[in-house]
Amino acid sequence: MRQLIINIIMHLVETLPHLILVMVFFGMAFVVGFSAVKRFKRLYFPHPFFKVSLSLILGFLILSGTIFLLGILHALYKPVICGLSLLFLLIGVGDNRFQIWKWVGKFKSLITTQKKVNLDFVSSGSILLIATFAVYALINSTLPDWGFDSNWYHLTEPMLYLRQHSLNVIPGGVLSYSTMPQAVEMLYLIIL
Repeated sequence: MRQLIINIIMHLVETLPHLILVMVFFGMAFVVGFSAVKRFKRLYFPHPFFKVSLSLILGFLILSGTIFLLGILHALYKPVICGLSLLFLLIGVGDNRFQIWKWVGKFKSLITTQKKVNLDFVSSGSILLIATFAVYALINSTLPDWGFDSNWYHLTEPMLYLRQHSLNVIPGGVLSYSTMPQAVEMLYLIIL
């Protein structure tokens, strides 16, 4: 039992840089998306959860679209991607710094006062679904791969794009994908 606990702790320590990178990536997507959502002053959100969800979706859309544009322009180099990611992060945090501190203060007061929050059925169900997915993703990110080829189909095309510094069409569905790159592949390029 003791050896099992030691192995789990060692594995968590090994995967900690990846978890931090994923958290930074989600934070970058959120601040970029929130900067975009903030521009639409007439949008009404019945619950803050919907604003956060839309911010994440728009952030991922903007990031994957930017990487797609870099691929079309034959500019997929690691320094360009890292510099662009850093630029997005700095602009997003700089644009939302007051709002971020306000949220941190609200979160601290919510933890210290432990007041009850009234949520309707849809909001609580959505929050439960997202929380379940987040816990599932966290557990899966810390576990080792089950097989040697368990993720090859996710990373093959992004690695080819990085090596060729552009998006090239792979005809005939050789890698069992469509000929058009998917948005998830563009997001993998940022992390790779």
